[in-house]
Amino acid sequence: MSLEEELAQLDHLAERLAAARQDSTLRACLAEGLTPTQYGAINLIERLGAPRMSVLAEQLELTAGAATTLVERLIRLGVVERLASPEDRRSVSVRVTPEGSAIAARVTANHRKQVWGTFEKLSVKQRQQLLSGMSALMDAWDATRTKEDA
Repeated sequence: MSLEEELAQLDHLAERLAAARQDSTLRACLAEGLTPTQYGAINLIERLGAPRMSVLAEQLELTAGAATTLVERLIRLGVVERLASPEDRRSVSVRVTPEGSAIAARVTANHRKQVWGTFEKLSVKQRQQLLSGMSALMDAWDATRTKEDA
């Protein structure tokens, strides 16, 4: 097989893997009544602590209006809450509620369970080869990026 054919196969497999991951995440989200976008926003808010709305919009790459709409839906679901700043009434932050943390944890657990079930179907040797090959690929990718950045 030529390098070009190998790269085409790699692209095809990477696309299939990405689609499978996306499907797994979608199913886990829907089981909890969330969209993947909402799940991602909850995770980001948790990671950032209690970000201001402007920071959240920037991190999500959304307009302020779109971020506000997303947060309003999350508030209605009871997974985040709005916090007014005592110093500046115009500044609003959001944080994940305990219920939101619990839901996000269940989505993550369900997604991992699906991935684990797939990974478990491989033999030990296949899993080791997969991990070794992916590690080598990422090392080569990082080395190429480092040279390009220099």
